[in-house]
Amino acid sequence: MTEEQVLRWIINAVADGWTIEPTYPHESADKAASLDKEGYHALTLARSELDVSISVWGSDELHVDVPETYDWDVMVRGTRICMYCGAVGNTVRIGFAGRCCPECREEHKAKVEFSGWTS
Repeated sequence: MTEEQVLRWIINAVADGWTIEPTYPHESADKAASLDKEGYHALTLARSELDVSISVWGSDELHVDVPETYDWDVMVRGTRICMYCGAVGNTVRIGFAGRCCPECREEHKAKVEFSGWTS
């Protein structure tokens, strides 16, 4: 993803009703922003071509895959997609903020929730 793509994503998100504020007091929102909409939270970085990202968490506080082109409906549907097998339906927490179907949880739990790990 490029700086331009991140900035375009932010513009489209704000136009779609997301609130925005700078993440850090020493940087403008076009460099590091926190956005919120209907319980969803996004963090964006567009500092340089080497420091660009968009991270989104759903209203359940679990990770949501972010489309390169802003699309609210894709992100909402993303709260129902298993990150391991791609099944669509009920998802549960795995690891820190991952989501998976109940069937995949037991298989992958030991790989991401090991001794000393806490939720």
